[in-house]
Order: sequence, then structure tokens, then C-alpha cells
Amino acid sequence: MATVIEWDGKPFALLIETDDGMRHLVPPVVLEDGVVLRGEEVLCAIVESGVTCEVPVIENGNAGILAEVDQRMAQISEQLGVPILEE
Repeated sequence: MATVIEWDGKPFALLIETDDGMRHLVPPVVLEDGVVLRGEEVLCAIVESGVTCEVPVIENGNAGILAEVDQRMAQISEQLGVPILEE
């Protein structure tokens, strides 16, 4: 099962819960000019797991956006007590 986590009213991350009770926080895919800056391995892992979901995407990414994503993910992970699915 996948639950969308919003930030400022927009889809930001996913909380994935597997049938065996494992929970992971999935970061958004970050694009710059249509090229994946971050998130390719996460997408591959989701496809391989068989989970059906829409992964949040952040367009117009740059170093500042990546840092902000990292900070937000850390905050959400701490609040939920769930590890971040790392690349």
C-alpha cells in the first residue's frame, strides 16, 4: 500500500507499507530539464516490488532544491519513525 505524503498541500513523498509490515518513506523524483537528478534507483525498486503507485515528481531541480528535499525527508522520517528508502 502507498500513501501520499503532502508538503505545503502538494504531493511530496510516499509512505510504502509492504504486506510483511515493512514501512519505507520514498522521496520524490527530482528532474532538471526532463533529466532525472535523483530518484532513478527508487523508481526501479518500486517497479520491482510490484507496488502500484504514482511517485511525486519535482521539476526544475537544482542543488538548492535537492538540499531542501533532503531536509524535508529527514523531518518527515523523524516524525513518522520510518526509514527513508535510499538510492
